[in-house]
Amino acid sequence: RRVHGGFRIRKKMAEATSNANCRRKKRKMESKIPASKFSKSQSDIVDSDAQQGDSSCVKGEMEVQNGLLFVKPYHYEFTVNVKERWRGSRILDVFLTEFRTRDRQYYEVAISSGRIAVNNALVTADYVLQNGDRITHKMHRHEPAAL
Repeated sequence: RRVHGGFRIRKKMAEATSNANCRRKKRKMESKIPASKFSKSQSDIVDSDAQQGDSSCVKGEMEVQNGLLFVKPYHYEFTVNVKERWRGSRILDVFLTEFRTRDRQYYEVAISSGRIAVNNALVTADYVLQNGDRITHKMHRHEPAAL
């Protein structure tokens, strides 16, 4: 078992960094939400997430209903650089093979409407990905309720 310079030390350092980032996000979030909307129970939940090392922490405004924590829906933008294995492939084919959470129709509509873009430009489903391209996917997210 290696302790010095081994995996355990790096893991503990990563956890400490994650906890610090989460505490910063919590302070930033609390400063944006009026005190009347951020009850003590919500603060306790965010504190417990920070202590457990949850790097995602808080993404949007929160509210408690019937003992469940709800995060209000928010807009999120996924960004990815084109990987070498994607070069020369059509953007629609990449989404259908790499990101299988949605069906073909969803991706076709998202590309044509501009929710999926390449280098911040509107493209067609037949666009061939090249080295250096950056794909963005904008979506409206709804988080499940938490205890």
